[in-house]
Amino acid sequence: MRLFRPGKTANTGPIEASRMPGFGNIGFSGKLRPSQVASSQIIENQLSTGEKKLLIVAPPGSGKTVLGLYVWSDLIRKPTLVLSPNSAIQAQWIARAKELFELDGREADIGTNPKDPGILTSLTYQSVTMPSKGGDNLDEAAIDIWKAKLMEPDNTGTCQAEDAESAMAWIVDLQDKNSEYYSERLGFYRKKVRDDLAQHGNALWILHESSKENLRRLSEVGIGLIILDECHHLMEHWGRVLVEMRELFGDPVILGLTATPPDIDSASASSADMYSEFFGEVDYEVPVPALVRDGNLAPYQDLAYFVRPTQDELRYIANVDDEFNKLVSQISLGSDKEEKGRTPPLEIWLAQTLDELLLPSGSAKDWGSFSRRDPTLSRLAPLYLSYKGLSLPPGVPAPIELGIEQWNQHDMIPLLDRYIRNGLMRSKSKKDHALADDAKQKLRMLGVQITESGARACASPVGRVMAYANAKYDALRDVLNAEMQALGSDIRAVVVTDFEKTSATAIVEGVLDKGAGGAVAAYRAILESDSTDILDPVLMTGSTVLVDDDLLERIFPRFEQWVEERNLDIKFDYIERDGFMEIRGSGEHWQPRYYTMMITELFQEGITKCIVGTRGLLGEGWDASRINVLIDLTTVTTSMSINQLRGRSFRLDKEWPE
Repeated sequence: MRLFRPGKTANTGPIEASRMPGFGNIGFSGKLRPSQVASSQIIENQLSTGEKKLLIVAPPGSGKTVLGLYVWSDLIRKPTLVLSPNSAIQAQWIARAKELFELDGREADIGTNPKDPGILTSLTYQSVTMPSKGGDNLDEAAIDIWKAKLMEPDNTGTCQAEDAESAMAWIVDLQDKNSEYYSERLGFYRKKVRDDLAQHGNALWILHESSKENLRRLSEVGIGLIILDECHHLMEHWGRVLVEMRELFGDPVILGLTATPPDIDSASASSADMYSEFFGEVDYEVPVPALVRDGNLAPYQDLAYFVRPTQDELRYIANVDDEFNKLVSQISLGSDKEEKGRTPPLEIWLAQTLDELLLPSGSAKDWGSFSRRDPTLSRLAPLYLSYKGLSLPPGVPAPIELGIEQWNQHDMIPLLDRYIRNGLMRSKSKKDHALADDAKQKLRMLGVQITESGARACASPVGRVMAYANAKYDALRDVLNAEMQALGSDIRAVVVTDFEKTSATAIVEGVLDKGAGGAVAAYRAILESDSTDILDPVLMTGSTVLVDDDLLERIFPRFEQWVEERNLDIKFDYIERDGFMEIRGSGEHWQPRYYTMMITELFQEGITKCIVGTRGLLGEGWDASRINVLIDLTTVTTSMSINQLRGRSFRLDKEWPE
């Protein structure tokens, strides 16, 4: 059904006036779905009143791309810029336009090249919002923010520096003694400067030259419509830039499309205000049940499988304190022999700090000043030294809380925090820097993150053990076996994980296997069982392709055929691993974009019946209509991320109409 075609309506409102000469017979050549008809009517009504901010919410597979192209070809009819979060979605827009729309010989005027924009240009958000790398102005502003942070009291009322002068002295000292960490933190504050500039104006000023040049070319085309696909991403840096980009293009119509609107309530006030100002209220939301009822989306069930951690995992959870005690012992003992320039062990360093009344910005004039500047350290350090049976330096009051039999782990954290930040990290010794890095890494595993302004809570090993419990692999095989019995040879299963592999769990020795929670571990689990190995699984991530050894003989020629048919520059090779083959590729086109398309097509055909990958590759923008089993092994908990993953399996399978 077509709602609007040039020359076939008496409408003389803004839509009629906005037609661009040269669009000719360009238009949609198919039939809109009921949900697209409803959305189009809302959009047309809004445009007729002069509204230029439009927001449509619709689930994956509901036809948002066709809807956006319909607005371009049949309603606005002006040069249009489409922005998407990744290259896969970027390419889909042009592919759909060529497949479903009458282009009246203007195929050469649509594309994905920012250097040659036309009547329809599909780009990624990154291509027009890439920030510059740095510069003196950014560095000066970054240093100012850094100094302000050092002068900001933490949750105990303690400041790293009393004034700007002492804060700058701390930063200069860090640059001299630990240049690597200095550069890392300066980069962090540069980003804050960019975000602040983007939020309060001058967002285009901080862009990389390539992004500025892309915007200049687009402005010369006369953009009349900007389509923002997956527009929930505008809560990020991209959104701040696009606010000013809209003004640069002369206030074109903005059409936002998303399946997962952001949670405004949990966002920062500035991001929430920016998003609301950019789009306003949702103009139309396509309900999932209606799409299923109309036969435009596949029916689905959400199921949860609960597992119990293994005995080793439960034992680790119950004994996390042991890891903490090991860290304290390591720092307290120090090296076997004194080395010139090294920071002394914890107890000696604490005693020296109290004796000299040392603070990050220098020595305090007396104990009263010292205790006011860092009340936490002045209370806990004497208490800890007394607990260890050590004498206090002259002039340091004896602690009131004497006779402690067991030192509280919670009270130990501030002492370790000061020792790492003000002792190890400000040492000139590379060995001390390495010890600081090691201590910070171990504390993170214990749920504590050391930042330059103090200790903060972070993800704990208990949470990690629960998230990546080995029992999940038994559950994975159970689910696949059950689905194979129900679906038989029609099964098309996708297993999604957070990452390919990780060494982050190495400290959890003997509890989680190396790579626990990753795609490779899930892939191995499927291969280990004869019943699930028959799925001939393939793993694909942003850097790796693995193929079941039983499948290699059949799939390798198909790889070569697929590449040859598309005239791509890819040469294949493989390396035998333990039970599977690692596919190696070389050539200009050996990129995730191409091998993802290739493996997806072979999955659709049934050459492989199971794909294992990461949510970065198999999440937003990846489509395979034949999926009928989606197993989510990720740790994402936001409704936006969950719905994005769920949307991978919504689309109708044309080979299975019932």
